[in-house]
Amino acid sequence: MKDERDRVIVRKLNARDDFRAVAELIYYTDDYIFPYLYDNDLERARAVLCEMIASDTLYHYKNITVAVLDEKIVGIVVAIEKPFTVTPESMIDCFVRAGAIVDERFRKVYREYYALLDTRSEGVYIANVCVNKLYRGMGIAKKMLGAVLSDDCRYELETVKANGAAFAVYTSAGFRTEYEYPGFTAVPCYKMTREKREKREG
Repeated sequence: MKDERDRVIVRKLNARDDFRAVAELIYYTDDYIFPYLYDNDLERARAVLCEMIASDTLYHYKNITVAVLDEKIVGIVVAIEKPFTVTPESMIDCFVRAGAIVDERFRKVYREYYALLDTRSEGVYIANVCVNKLYRGMGIAKKMLGAVLSDDCRYELETVKANGAAFAVYTSAGFRTEYEYPGFTAVPCYKMTREKREKREG
């Protein structure tokens, strides 16, 4: 397993990469929001998310860092500098281009998740972290976060309280719990932050 971990390359996503693989990983970052939004239809989710990755949305490819093993994308981190804007119009455009219906599910998710993203403060918001389930336990999430995080910046993210593995990774990367809150459909979640770090003389 160590040999495989050493062969993992972490880099920014580019326009020539496999957006479908990235879209699938985004879908699996949340067991509640995305299955609800796309009615448990992975193909529908892929189609819409591919449009979002190619467009000026939260999920634009320039906001995504990937882990690649043997030319296969096995992990993703979506991180965007604050402040940013998530407009319903930009997301609806992606649904339309993908031939997907915009219904009450979209309106509920936008109202109860995307519209509530606090983008007023400075720093970077980490929206999604996911590793393909076949490649978990190799330290890939830690390696991706190590490439994304900088000591001279403040970071924010949310994680489901029950996801102990994610919580452990974020804690080891220097994140601390700010507070607990009821997330989408009242699922208990943590808001976590990683503050700027003072540079040490030496």
